[in-house]
Amino acid sequence: PSNIILQRIGPRVWLSGQLFAWGLVATFQAFIQSYPAYLVTRILLGFCEGGFIPGIFTLFHVAE
Repeated sequence: PSNIILQRIGPRVWLSGQLFAWGLVATFQAFIQSYPAYLVTRILLGFCEGGFIPGIFTLFHVAE
């Protein structure tokens, strides 16, 4: 699903948005107070990170 969005809106917008969201979630991990909040931030971090690496591979494969 991430690569479909990448193709539709472009890598500049999509990958930079993913990196911004990734950094925002990682920053908010400093403010959590409970274990369930920790789990939620880790899941969100996985969602933000999950599309970035395949997107980079797709971007470099298309560019060759």
